[in-house]
Amino acid sequence: MHFHVPKPLHGWRELVGEVGIIVVGVAIALAGEQAVEWLHWRSVVSQARQALNGELADDLGAMQSRADETQCISRRLSELTTVFRRHLNGQPLALKATLGQPQFPHIESNAWETVVSDGTASHMPLDLRLRYSRFYAGIFWFRDKTDEESEAWSHLSQFDDHDLMTEQDWSALRQWKARAQSLAAKVDANLPQATIRDMAFTLRVEPRPFRFKPASLAARDALCRSMI
Repeated sequence: MHFHVPKPLHGWRELVGEVGIIVVGVAIALAGEQAVEWLHWRSVVSQARQALNGELADDLGAMQSRADETQCISRRLSELTTVFRRHLNGQPLALKATLGQPQFPHIESNAWETVVSDGTASHMPLDLRLRYSRFYAGIFWFRDKTDEESEAWSHLSQFDDHDLMTEQDWSALRQWKARAQSLAAKVDANLPQATIRDMAFTLRVEPRPFRFKPASLAARDALCRSMI
């Protein structure tokens, strides 16, 4: 028994040519689709970088404002050590000013969290993605520490009513003062001006100065005035 392979109507050469045209057409279509997708993600990543850099400019401004308070915080904590010693020895406290409060602007990370969750970050070049990741790791560490600092200082504000404080209050505030001092040492060791400049240079982001409300400025000014 013999089997006969059917021949194309116009010959094998023409068939191969037609198949080749189809293959090339499909390849062009796929390449075009990939090009469109590449252009889409390029645009999305560009917009994401604008949002991230704007967010980081504000965050760096907040970090800069904390670095600017270093001297005032350090002096006030030193003065509080003297105040505790006077109280322990039964001496008059002789306070000349209110405690004042450091200002800890809120640190934002919504843009980065969105870029990570919606998959945009995965379309960034690896080096760029790592630079942003390291940048935000520093931002998160700073936010955690200053949140803790803010809590400690909110308790220390009780000093403004020191004439109403009990011995139990004094004992509690000694612990909050020690907490504030420990946190300040960590932040000051890890957040010098050079660190902020280096972080800004990494992604070419300029810190945007933080604008305080009048009440916040008044509390900050009070912090920088001598208390004893």
